[in-house]
Amino acid sequence: MNPAIANETKVQRDFIFFVSGISDEMVIHHEQYTFASVGEDQRKQITEISKHSQGVANWLNKTTGKFHAAIFRNDHTDEGDAFSEAFERLSSILDGFAFLIEDAQLGVCPLVAVRERNEMDAQIKFFADRAWISWGTPNEQTEKAWQSRKEWLLNRFLLYFDAVASGEVQYETEVAEQLELSAKMFRHGGKSDSYGIEFLCKFTALEGLVCGPAKFGKEKLLTERLSALFRARNGIEAEISKLWKMRCEASHQAKAFTNDFASVIEPLERLTLGVIVFALDNLQSEKTIDSLWNRVGSYSLPSEVLLDRPKHRVAVVRMMGEFGIWKGAGILTDNVFNQLSKIFQDKKTHDSKQQPN
Repeated sequence: MNPAIANETKVQRDFIFFVSGISDEMVIHHEQYTFASVGEDQRKQITEISKHSQGVANWLNKTTGKFHAAIFRNDHTDEGDAFSEAFERLSSILDGFAFLIEDAQLGVCPLVAVRERNEMDAQIKFFADRAWISWGTPNEQTEKAWQSRKEWLLNRFLLYFDAVASGEVQYETEVAEQLELSAKMFRHGGKSDSYGIEFLCKFTALEGLVCGPAKFGKEKLLTERLSALFRARNGIEAEISKLWKMRCEASHQAKAFTNDFASVIEPLERLTLGVIVFALDNLQSEKTIDSLWNRVGSYSLPSEVLLDRPKHRVAVVRMMGEFGIWKGAGILTDNVFNQLSKIFQDKKTHDSKQQPN
């Protein structure tokens, strides 16, 4: 495409996020973004919206009334791309603030005002950095099978509840202890706002149950043991290899923040659940992780564990939905960026005059 034509299709947008945890003396400014105080009218509007959104209400309760607007301007053809860029820039800035703030928790309201071109008003939208949504109408037969699976799993987990809550001596084993630790890591992973962090936590839960206290050769143990347990699953070794590579990059290089992790959460959950059921079925006879896996050759996973989730439920990234209109937001953002442009232009002029000839 001709660059000139491509540029004509781009749309200038201003994104107004609301951020808690940053004090007044730590706000920052740039020609393309700024942090600013929130007016009383906007506070009232957000409070009113919180009556209709539990996510906004939860965020607002944590702020104790102290938050700022973070405003970003960019040019993109697609609104989704524009939002993703603005949100990534905001996220990266907050990552830096994490080193500077001691007594507050940074948080972003799941609400954004989007102003296009030179419009006077902005659209108020809800967004989710990560979410599960359903598409279409679920198949009655598959939904019934999935519900039966849940009931089956509950009965299976009664032994787990006894092991972690009864205090009986027979459950003071390496396997029982690892089950409890892995389940805790799995639960806390599900609470994360990031698919990558969720992945790391849930992979750690899996790794603990498969490798136990082993210090070396974990990739080999994972491949051998999981391949034996999921021997009926096609392509299991390639799947494990992919997950291990992602785990290593996320753990050792902090590469845990790409959208790729959204697509591997369910496969990872399926593997982890299978290992937990395997451990529960052998909990009363095996005390160590190594002895547990010595039984894998004679064990077959129940069909309920191998059942795939109904296809209509999928993980999404950066979902947005409209809520209403913010009157006059265009005037606000124009004034902000006009002032910033003048400030930075004056600074550049001043700096150039100070340089020696």
